[in-house]
Amino acid sequence: MRIPIINKALYCLLWGAVSPMLLAGELQFALASYSVSENGSTLQITVARSGTVGSAAGVTVKSIEGTATAGNDFKAVSTALTWTGGDSDPKTVNISITDDPTTEGDETFTLELQNPTGDTVGAIGSTTITITDYEEGTLQFAQTSFTADESDGTATITINRVNGTNGAVAITLKTADDTAKSGSDYDALDLTVSFADGVSSASVPLTVLDDDLAELSESLTLSLSAISGGAILGADKTATLTITDSDSDFTPSLDVIELQSPTITRPPLVDLKKTSVMDAESTYLEIINSIPVLEIGEVSAEQPTSGVMEILLGTDKFYFYPVAVRRNDPGSKPLVLIESDHSAHFITSQDITVDVQPALGGLSTFQDALTEVELPELTVTENGNITVQVDQGPAPFERDENGELVINNSFYDRWHFRPLGVATISDATAESTRLIAHPLFPDETMIAVTFKDGSDYRQQILTTAPVNAQEALTRINARVDVRSVVHRDYGVIVLTSLLDTFAGIQGATEYTLLADYQIRRVEHPESTALGFSTIPDVNGDGLVDFKMVYANGEEQYFLLMSYE
Repeated sequence: MRIPIINKALYCLLWGAVSPMLLAGELQFALASYSVSENGSTLQITVARSGTVGSAAGVTVKSIEGTATAGNDFKAVSTALTWTGGDSDPKTVNISITDDPTTEGDETFTLELQNPTGDTVGAIGSTTITITDYEEGTLQFAQTSFTADESDGTATITINRVNGTNGAVAITLKTADDTAKSGSDYDALDLTVSFADGVSSASVPLTVLDDDLAELSESLTLSLSAISGGAILGADKTATLTITDSDSDFTPSLDVIELQSPTITRPPLVDLKKTSVMDAESTYLEIINSIPVLEIGEVSAEQPTSGVMEILLGTDKFYFYPVAVRRNDPGSKPLVLIESDHSAHFITSQDITVDVQPALGGLSTFQDALTEVELPELTVTENGNITVQVDQGPAPFERDENGELVINNSFYDRWHFRPLGVATISDATAESTRLIAHPLFPDETMIAVTFKDGSDYRQQILTTAPVNAQEALTRINARVDVRSVVHRDYGVIVLTSLLDTFAGIQGATEYTLLADYQIRRVEHPESTALGFSTIPDVNGDGLVDFKMVYANGEEQYFLLMSYE
């Protein structure tokens, strides 16, 4: 069909008007939505071109804030993309994602295609970007102070990971000495603590070293540093570990006074003039003298250079060896507790107790008397008793019937005495050592030592005593026929029997025993021989007596003095 000329002209006019539209392509995002983790540094967005691409085209990609905001969560975008005629390749836009330490949940923003030229915007003219929250977290100590008792063996140090647990992170934990010292109080740490993805805490064991020495609480410093994996360091990056101590004996760490003498062996005595472990402002003597019973009586304890503690009470003077300082129960009432065996405990307001044993004020006077009988050497035991070896000459060289060298046990026999802590004024005019009657048993004797104290003469008594009172009481009480046993002064032990017949005696339940002066050595005692047993009469009073065999290989008689 032929087109009329007028219609042909109209057709060409109309074709010229619509041909650009019919020849244009389409621009649109490749996807209607994207997702990116917060810790991703960039997100690549694709814009595709399709349809007729014969002519040039362009479009602007612009970001629109949503719950995600420019500058905080992403870098704002306003980027122009262009295509030449015939170019159908997709174009990309890189979106910079900003990581922050805030736990905030997923956030979104939008990209739009604006101001197209040459082409039109297709169906996906905008795309939604979701930024998923990714928090490596904050690492810090669970608390700023930790505690452990020395006896626990291990302190647990906890590091928390808060505000996120994404990814694997690590941190360095170190220790530093304060009053607690590595190697003696704890094992030092310098290690990397790792957290796997999703892990919110880590517990690190720190070895605490135990000893038998009482100490005040000591501390060390814990610190966190050198984080890796994207986590950040929290505010609680340092902490303190306090090591408490449940041991009671302070004595091994204290200053002591030792006696230098070739013929006297004495345990070291606590130096009471030194500063208290509890109070740097006070000495032991000062806190002892602040005990109310001493203050009220206007009585003061002193410690001369000899180390012997002296307390003048009226005309009497007490002599003590200060042998131990130990922890007592918090809040204990300050007082002076004197035991029946003349040992004593000075319980102070500083939750410490000073333990003392009775001392002989006239020790040199007693030694002079021993020297006259060629026994100058003596030993003061830890419990204040005085022991003198019976034979102080050279050890005898002996062989048995087979020619083998043997020990002469009698060479190691000794005498054993215990001083009463109080020395009374005497009207004597010279120093002396003599025998006097026992106050409870006139047929038995004690030793009275008279010595010069300034312008006065004082008399102090040496009586008998168990070699080891605690062991003796324990072994006697362990007998099935003994109800109870008590150690009294003047070397007396009183036991109560469960049976009507005890040691062959009928109708009595209470028995009074007196420790003997002489201590004998037993060669390798059998375990079955240890303890307390009945023996025939040894002092000629017609009553059975008893023998105590101690674990140290010594035996001692206990004389039955009365029963009822």
